[in-house]
Amino acid sequence: MVFATIYFQYGIRNREEPEKHSQLNEFSNKHYHWSLSKFFDLAISQTVTSVQALAMIVSHTRNFPKPGCSSTIAHFALMKAIELNLHRAVKVPEGQTTLDYEVRKRTFWSILAVMATLNGRLGRPMPITSQEFDVDFPIAVPDEYLTEEGIVDLSKVGQCDFNVGIMAYKAVPLFMDMFSNIYAVRRDPNRYVEVVQELEARIQTFRDSLPDELTLEKCTPTNQVFALYTQAFIHEFYLCLRHPSVCMTDDPKFCAENTRICEESAKNLLRVVSALLKVKSLDTTWYQLAVYIAAIFSTLVAHWERRFVMTQGDVNALQADMTSWLSVIAEIGKLLGKSDGCWNPRRSSNLEQAPVLDWPTMSEP
Repeated sequence: MVFATIYFQYGIRNREEPEKHSQLNEFSNKHYHWSLSKFFDLAISQTVTSVQALAMIVSHTRNFPKPGCSSTIAHFALMKAIELNLHRAVKVPEGQTTLDYEVRKRTFWSILAVMATLNGRLGRPMPITSQEFDVDFPIAVPDEYLTEEGIVDLSKVGQCDFNVGIMAYKAVPLFMDMFSNIYAVRRDPNRYVEVVQELEARIQTFRDSLPDELTLEKCTPTNQVFALYTQAFIHEFYLCLRHPSVCMTDDPKFCAENTRICEESAKNLLRVVSALLKVKSLDTTWYQLAVYIAAIFSTLVAHWERRFVMTQGDVNALQADMTSWLSVIAEIGKLLGKSDGCWNPRRSSNLEQAPVLDWPTMSEP
C-alpha cells in the first residue's frame, strides 16, 4: 500500500507525460489489488498490524472519484479497531508513552478522520460519539526517538514533521460534534445558538494552539502546504457551522451574521485553495470537491440576497472569484480522471464563452 500510494500521487501530480502517468497509475493499481487479495487475512487477524494495513487501504481509497469504496472499508476498519480496543486509552505513567501505544493512537485516529469526514459530507450519522472513546492524540515526537521502552530524548517532543496530521486529528472531534448537533436528523432549535457559540469557542482555541509551522505568517516555505491545509479545514468548519441552510433561529441579527461569516469563510477558503493550486498540491478527493462546490454556492446565494444594492465592482469581483473557483474545479476534475469536457476558465475560448452575470433590475420582484 505504501508503493500504491507513492505511485498514485507521483503520477497524478505529473501528468505532463501521459504515457508515464498511465504507467505509474497501472503500477499503483497492481500494488493496490495485490493488497486487496490479502483482505480476508486482515479481516480475521487479531493484531494491530492488520488494522494498520486496513487504515492504509482506507487512506488510499479516499482518493477514488467516488466515496463509496473508502466509506465501506473505513467502516470495517473502524469496527476492527474498536474490536481490538484501539479506541480506549492505555494506562501508562503520566507524560510517558511507547511505540506500541503511539501506533495504536495513530491508527485509530487515521481511520476515524476519514470515517467522520465522509459520513459528515454524505449526510450520514457519525459512526461513534466523542463520549464513546478516550484514546489520546498522538504525541509529536520524531519516530527515531520513539522505542518500545519509551521516548529516548524528551527534548525532541514537539519537534516532528507530521504536526499537520496531529492537528487534523484534533479537529475531528470538532467536526463530529458539529455534524451530530447541527446536521443531525433530530436537532434541538432551542440549543442551536448555544451550540454554535460553543463550537466557535472551541475552534478559536484550536486556532490559538497551532504551532508556528502551521501558521501562514510564520511557517517556512517547506511547511507552506501543511499550513494551507490547516487553514483550509478551519475555514471549512466555519462554512459548515454557519451555513444558512441549517440555521434554526429566527433572530434576524444571527441569521445575517451566519450569511456574513459563511461568505467570508468561502472567500478565505478560495484564497487558500488558489495557493494550493499554484503549487500543484490540491487534494484528489471527492470530499474536497464537495466542500468547494458548497463554498461556491454559498458565495452566490449571499450575493443574490443583496443583488439590489450591488455595484458593478461587486459583480466584477464575484465574476473573478467564480473564475478562480472554476479553475480549481477543472483541476480537481483532471485529478479525479476527468480529462475531457471539463470547463477550463484558463482557456481563452472558454473565457469568451463564459456567461455574463445578468442581475435583475430594481423593478423585478
